[in-house]
Amino acid sequence: FGSSFTQVCCAGCAGMSNAVTESLGKGGLPVVKLETASGASCEICVYGGHVLSWRTADGTEQLMVSSIADFQKGKAIRGGIPLCWPQFNERGKYSRHGFARTSDFKVRRQRTQPDPSVTLELGATEETQAKYPFSFVYTLTVTLEDSKLTMNVHVVNQDDEPLDFTTALHTYFAVSDVSTARVLGLKGLQFESDGKTQTETEASVAITGFTDRIYYKTSEVKLVDGPRTVTIQKSESLPDAVVWNIGEERSVELKDLGQDEWRKYLCVEAGAIGDRVVVPPGSSWNGEQRFISTMKVQETISQEAISETAPEPINEEDDDAGGLSSQRLAEIEAAFEAKAKGGSIAIERAYKVMFTEEEKALYPSKDFEEDVKTRFKDKMAKEGEFSWPEAKLFLEEVG
Repeated sequence: FGSSFTQVCCAGCAGMSNAVTESLGKGGLPVVKLETASGASCEICVYGGHVLSWRTADGTEQLMVSSIADFQKGKAIRGGIPLCWPQFNERGKYSRHGFARTSDFKVRRQRTQPDPSVTLELGATEETQAKYPFSFVYTLTVTLEDSKLTMNVHVVNQDDEPLDFTTALHTYFAVSDVSTARVLGLKGLQFESDGKTQTETEASVAITGFTDRIYYKTSEVKLVDGPRTVTIQKSESLPDAVVWNIGEERSVELKDLGQDEWRKYLCVEAGAIGDRVVVPPGSSWNGEQRFISTMKVQETISQEAISETAPEPINEEDDDAGGLSSQRLAEIEAAFEAKAKGGSIAIERAYKVMFTEEEKALYPSKDFEEDVKTRFKDKMAKEGEFSWPEAKLFLEEVG
């Protein structure tokens, strides 16, 4: 580092600006901090190339790090985003989860514009070649935006022989409670769990205990935690996705995980696991993941406003259906009346009327049509069409 603290900022900028700073963190380990002018931040430990914290501009911490994590050389840090390379878990002949996460990287490049970023580098040494007999350069570039975080991994084979590896970016997302978090975008995909291959049947994957799954040939995945959604985008070179949580019963096995902290994270990891990556001599490989965090705005009413308006209590007959308020149901009914011809509309158009864009993201049209066909077909007066009473009944039964 050269000094215990340095700062790089945009020359000539007044007031708040993007910044990259270096300091010593827990255990005396060097940390690089990225900050945007709007207040987003990301902290990366140079030891292990380990992302420790990612806060969006609204102040929300997106990652979980154990309260009793080991911040000392030779130990892997529990939480954040460990780099599993050149091996994921025990799937191969190298050490479990590889050595990148317990290696000393070097800071190679920093920038503040257009977005703050840092590039860290790990090269082959006598120590790494004793574990992994190849000459290589592994670089990690982390780039921060107000609501986005991008991680780019670049591996160059400097050896005379092809090098091979599996890898995962072992992201521990912070959640309010893992039992209420959901993972979207995996339905219909094959996954491996406990040595068995299965097909995911759920559009919204819930965590009900110890979970360790590798999903193959994935694309965009979403993590939903209450009003917060994190969209996980990744390059085709990272085709797989791991969903992992230790669960309550087995949490005691992790001596560096605080009490009940198993509830506070869900790992959703981009990786290249099913098929080993092979990089020819003199060639390179590149993998990238990007997180986009969004927050659904919740309408709130002050206690003063409530007391001023003093509305009459809503009776049970006028209460929510499938989680929808009576006002929302009235809006859908009005839309039905505007679109209906002969008192009913086609289910494709009904879908557009019944759900907002945010709801459609959580409940794709193909799942809606499947539910209609498998669970509601016999209750429709006219096949392939909905009347408002039928649509309301659908919302009450399916939600």
